[in-house]
Amino acid sequence: MSTADPQRLDPIAARLAQAWRDRQPIPAAALDVRTEDDALALQLATWRRLEPGAARPGGWKVGAKGAEAPVSEAPLPAACLLVSGARVPGGTLRGVELELALRVCREVDEAVATSPTALASAFDAAFSAIEIVETRLADWADASALLRQADLMTHGSLVLGPAVALDGGLPDLRTLEAELLLGDEPALRTVGANPAQDLPRLLRELALHAIRRGIPLAPGQVVTTGSCTGMRFVPAGTRVRGRVGALPAVELRFDS
Repeated sequence: MSTADPQRLDPIAARLAQAWRDRQPIPAAALDVRTEDDALALQLATWRRLEPGAARPGGWKVGAKGAEAPVSEAPLPAACLLVSGARVPGGTLRGVELELALRVCREVDEAVATSPTALASAFDAAFSAIEIVETRLADWADASALLRQADLMTHGSLVLGPAVALDGGLPDLRTLEAELLLGDEPALRTVGANPAQDLPRLLRELALHAIRRGIPLAPGQVVTTGSCTGMRFVPAGTRVRGRVGALPAVELRFDS
């Protein structure tokens, strides 16, 4: 059961949502986030302020720092899901991560979430995706892990390449190849570099988390599954391109 106090947290969620809209970061010290329950409650409260009336978020991000490390999740506003070729305003961080994203094709209840076969079948397509890392915290580098978690895990936008049907089951993060190009720099190529390693575990924990929050995974949502390249900072005007496995490429350009 959550120990978060909605009355105390609501003004914090209002400040975070306003920082999203204005693109004006706020001091981390102004946000009284004490526990993980606080952080998770703030995620949902902020999303609901950004998309009032929406029944569910447009998607989720999920990841882990290791194969046995705790799994972390955050809802993604639908307005933050962009198509390949997008021009994106530069923000406080202007960081990028190349990721594997999946599309949900059925509602995921607990029975589906806890069955590996059923859960795998709840995703019908995959994308190469670039997550834009952004923050509403002026002093993000010194902010606590709880504050970053509350701030939708420093999510800015998710740019999606063309969808490809999943005919052969879920991709294997342990062998997944990725290639990221930043402007004219040499390509960054990796194999199996997503630290979470275990995609079924990520999806199971996310599905159960969403159920506990009262907003189960549902058709049309997009789930992005953590960085295959690590975060890279890029200057204004940079064209960013990437490809995960054999999926079509995705690209974006940062405005100045």
